[in-house]
Amino acid sequence: MIDKPTLKDSQLTKRPSKPDYIPIEIWDAASYMLDAWDGTSPGDESAHKNLERLLFAGPLGNSAVELGPTWERIVKAVNALNRRRLAEWHNGGPGERPDPQDPYRSLLYTLAKFTDTVDPTIRPALKEATAKLERIAELARELKDEWDAFVAVREAHGIEWTSSQTELISDWMDAAKCRIVPKDKWSDDLYLSDVLYGPDFSDLLERVAAAADDPGLRPPSSHEYAEMGDGKRNVKAMVRHLVATIDTLIQCRALPEDFSIGDTDLARILSAVLVQNVSHQAVAAGRIRNTDAQQSNC
Repeated sequence: MIDKPTLKDSQLTKRPSKPDYIPIEIWDAASYMLDAWDGTSPGDESAHKNLERLLFAGPLGNSAVELGPTWERIVKAVNALNRRRLAEWHNGGPGERPDPQDPYRSLLYTLAKFTDTVDPTIRPALKEATAKLERIAELARELKDEWDAFVAVREAHGIEWTSSQTELISDWMDAAKCRIVPKDKWSDDLYLSDVLYGPDFSDLLERVAAAADDPGLRPPSSHEYAEMGDGKRNVKAMVRHLVATIDTLIQCRALPEDFSIGDTDLARILSAVLVQNVSHQAVAAGRIRNTDAQQSNC
């Protein structure tokens, strides 16, 4: 039986040598990642092709060649970060010796996987998700009001409870294999009370409503996902998305705090990945600073 060839078998052996316009730091990181994407995981093939478009000039244009100055600026910024991290480590900083390739791999991974995050149905999906979350909050508060009114009627007329609120919640938590117990009820790994402490039902519903109102649960609306509408790439959305993704790498300290990619450099990157001419004017028009509070995914 002949095994089906993988990317590693069919493509990596044909890889050209390092072009002069690619710094060795970028080349080493990219080579490591190209070797890792062997076609066994979803997205390997598209990421492999995107990274090759960033490295090598092809019949569709010379976007990769034009990236030379962009790579040089990136290397200058990242190498400064690596020197600071190494100095911190030598001065007793925590953890293992920092790997100078990590920032380059993080950035190249983001660029190579970028097109996998493009979703042509994202705009209606974001609207639908937002509407459903608003409805969840509304229903939770309506149910809380109905429950409070129900409890008030029973208590006003002395109607006995067959099962208390705590017992009802206890049954639910049993089904969910969950327990909520205050820390002070535990001592030396021994449970000191048979009483189950859980949330008040009315308070629980209010907390569900509050959670649905929390900005952290609300779907992003402008840049978290790139769009494609009517069969055409929405460059403005892609610019916002890529800038936001790079900002996340900065928040997570995968890139320097002062790291930035200018309009011309970003246009070169998008031109190579999207295989189309993206001008720096188009990037400038699409670059919108996000003023919303961002949740860190570090």
